[in-house]
Amino acid sequence: MWYVEDNRGYITASKIKLFMKSKEAYKKVYVDEVDTSFLKESKSLENGTIVDSYILTPEQFAQDYAILKGTLKADLTKQCLEQNIPVEKSDKVEDLKAKLVGNKQVLTDWEVDMVKGIEAELKRQPLFDFYGETENQKEIIVEYKGLKLKAKMDRLDLANKKIRDLKTSKDIEFSKFLNCSKMESELINNDEYQYGFQLAFYALLCKVHYGEWFDWILDCVKTSGNYAYEAYFYRKETLMQIANSILFPALEELLECEKSGNFADEEQKERGEILNEKYYPILDSAIQKDFRIIEPAFIC
Repeated sequence: MWYVEDNRGYITASKIKLFMKSKEAYKKVYVDEVDTSFLKESKSLENGTIVDSYILTPEQFAQDYAILKGTLKADLTKQCLEQNIPVEKSDKVEDLKAKLVGNKQVLTDWEVDMVKGIEAELKRQPLFDFYGETENQKEIIVEYKGLKLKAKMDRLDLANKKIRDLKTSKDIEFSKFLNCSKMESELINNDEYQYGFQLAFYALLCKVHYGEWFDWILDCVKTSGNYAYEAYFYRKETLMQIANSILFPALEELLECEKSGNFADEEQKERGEILNEKYYPILDSAIQKDFRIIEPAFIC
């Protein structure tokens, strides 16, 4: 619920993406503010948050997270004793962690390997800092046709008019069939996660705030294995095309829905379409009203 509270009254890229996907879900989450605290974030999203903090805002990372010398009970007990912290026989793993670092989130051994591996990979890749210094986690708020738009950009380079976004992905793998990485193919042909739309949204905020459209660089890195890196460049002209074809119509539609109070989806979604959706547990359209008739194909 922190995201809902932190962005109440603002339109973010995540909000508008959900609106485009399902007006019913958008209304439930951001208008009615139905409790969604019981819904777990995906592991991939959690990994991205940890990596962003570790790489881009190390001071904030030190306040929110902790890296210990092992996370097994024996390791934690040893660390407590080395620091003259009293240990009880009844102490569990979480008790020992709390004694060592308070309420900070302790990274697992796998997560430590991930951030260290990604850090090493980004340090050896010249394109990651190709244009020089950036302002990290830059928050921008603008008004557009009565809507308050808000974004927190991973890295903003005002000198070179560039926005940079750090993304973690499992798809930084070369495909012989595609003759490129899976990620590159995804960005060109499908863009399932609507990265291009997000980039256009951020570029619009820069246009309103700074008076210019910015180019965008997407820095993608793998979260396991060899922590491979690829950088993708979106020209501002491309982002303007995305804005004209997708973003602006979506914002106009959102304005109409807010004005009328009607957030009904134009077409009733098939129940099967939302079986894998994060917000399935709170959607009325998830209620099954008819039995699905099974007629086995192997019957003669």
